[in-house]
Amino acid sequence: MLTIISPAMRMRSFDLLAPLSQTTPYFLSEAHHIAREVKKLEFTEMAELLKVKGELAAEMYALWQDFEIDEPAKPHTNPALGAFWGIAYTHLNPLDFSYDDWLYAQDHLRIGSGLYGLLRPLDAVQHYRLEMQAKLKIDEEKSLARFWSRRLSQVLEAQANGTIVNLASSEYAKVLLADISSKTKILNCDFKILGKKGYFTQSTWAKIGRGSLARFITQEQIDSVEGLEAYSAYGFYLSPSFSSKDSLVFVADKPTIPEKL
Repeated sequence: MLTIISPAMRMRSFDLLAPLSQTTPYFLSEAHHIAREVKKLEFTEMAELLKVKGELAAEMYALWQDFEIDEPAKPHTNPALGAFWGIAYTHLNPLDFSYDDWLYAQDHLRIGSGLYGLLRPLDAVQHYRLEMQAKLKIDEEKSLARFWSRRLSQVLEAQANGTIVNLASSEYAKVLLADISSKTKILNCDFKILGKKGYFTQSTWAKIGRGSLARFITQEQIDSVEGLEAYSAYGFYLSPSFSSKDSLVFVADKPTIPEKL
């Protein structure tokens, strides 16, 4: 069973536990090819591609100019799972992962990426910003999504051992899973909270749920759909009435976040 998640826009530096070491991304040569195309862009072209402006545009332009292609120095890279920083990753919280947690995640968790395509948790990445939906022409393809879809689905299916747990956003899932065959089961997961008109999916709580469930899978070494059904955190629990054979839906009447994460 393989779990997929989305990256985050923000990134940070991260120190690994010894004796863990960074690994090489599957599609490093493709990532360098894409990076070369991004680095060619003028400031205004890059700002438009990344959909940023002002100080953030200047920051991202400088970030890409510093991106190393031919010989990336080790001090400039970080393990992917620790490098991404956002709501989902706060609740996945690899900061307190044990050695065994990292090893399990390396074998069972994959992160989609507009630049690197597909990442394992220990894969070495440089800081970057590039969304999968960016309209960047690569070779004969008019967008990153078209460039990556078939490549990524082939790798995922080969490693999934029959089941992919989808904890990625819809933007990334439709690329990662575009060419998955019917031989592989895709299990979608959703998180709903109770509102005045019933249960609904709220974006922040959905991100919290995805990160928390990925953490649960990793730390409990879940390898079956039945194991996933035992997840309960922040007030969420499995709803049989909302769920189906292809989708697990977790609901919370009054979701709460503990003071200590």
